[in-house]
Amino acid sequence: MNFRYARRRDVFGANGPIRRGRVVDYDPDLENSERYRALVEASRALICVHDLDGNLLSVNPAAAKCLGYTPSDLIGTNLRDLLSPSVRDLFDDYLNRIRDMEADEGLMRVVTRSGEERLWAYCNVRAKEADRPAYILGHAQDITELKRAELVAREAKALRSVAELARAAAHEINNPLAIIVGQLEMLKRSMVDNEDAVARIDIASEAARRITAIVSRMASITRLKRADVSALPPMLDLRGSSREGESRT
Repeated sequence: MNFRYARRRDVFGANGPIRRGRVVDYDPDLENSERYRALVEASRALICVHDLDGNLLSVNPAAAKCLGYTPSDLIGTNLRDLLSPSVRDLFDDYLNRIRDMEADEGLMRVVTRSGEERLWAYCNVRAKEADRPAYILGHAQDITELKRAELVAREAKALRSVAELARAAAHEINNPLAIIVGQLEMLKRSMVDNEDAVARIDIASEAARRITAIVSRMASITRLKRADVSALPPMLDLRGSSREGESRT
């Protein structure tokens, strides 16, 4: 069957009308062709097919490379075994959801061959063909670095707020502190004949000078070191947002 665009009304985008191309002699069997297979294998997205029990039937090179394997290494492997131990108990819930709802999306934490944890955002659908058992078409993107960058950005914002607060506090403390230091000096001059009182005033004055030095450092804060964020945040676990999203709406 061949497809051609019929004349239709113009469609406008943000920058004006969208020009329409023409589809001539489109092959409906493209999905089964070598061209389609080459597209999947060359894709940088993570694409796989697994059965209803989670056994991998096919994996594209990008997904296998991300995990540190070859596609042939992973064929026949159960997807559960590639998940972080902390989320494997959630895998049965995922299988049940996609059997019932035909589609599922969310986040899953996988472990590479070297032991590194990576975070994938997935969107999987259940497919059914005549005379063939149902299977799952899986599509995912590795968002590990994106999540780490977001975490660093949030932390940097929080640290900037702390620095600003420290500078403001230093300003508020400095004014009354200057008065205290001045008053101690005047008190010392008026009690030069009382050695015990002078000694006590010297102790108080030294403490005030230490406070002054601390306040000076607070006022000069422009940058704070951030903590190590090489590990993924703990809340990033395998989940199915198809059902959870409905319950939140």
